[in-house]
This record gives sequence, structure tokens and C-alpha cells, in this order.
Amino acid sequence: HLAEDQWEMTNHVKNPNHLPTLRTLRTAYDKALAHWKNEAVSYHDYHRFGVIFDRQLPWSEKRRFLRE
Repeated sequence: HLAEDQWEMTNHVKNPNHLPTLRTLRTAYDKALAHWKNEAVSYHDYHRFGVIFDRQLPWSEKRRFLRE
């Protein structure tokens, strides 16, 4: 809500009033990521982004897919 938090500095993730919206957004994100993983081409190393952007995986599993 930009009128109340113009710079979007308040994290509402723990606010129970926002839980339904958070669930909806997480479901949409997971669905879009699954679709992307299914449709990504096998070349150009795209598969690693499916791992990096998977919010269910811990960073310890993602670290090897990151490039410095």
C-alpha cells in the first residue's frame, strides 16, 4: 500500500491479515516456476535457474549452481 508505505519498507510477511494474499502469491510463483522448468530449453545452462529460483530448496543446495 504505497500511500501508507511509500518506500515499501514494512515487511508484511508475518502479518496474519496478509496470509491469504501470501499463499496466493506463493502458489502462483510455484506454478510459474514449475511451468518454466518444464518448458526451459536444455542448452544455455537454463536448468540451474530452476534450482536457484526454487523457494523450497535451502541455499546449501543452491550454492553449487551459483556462478561467481
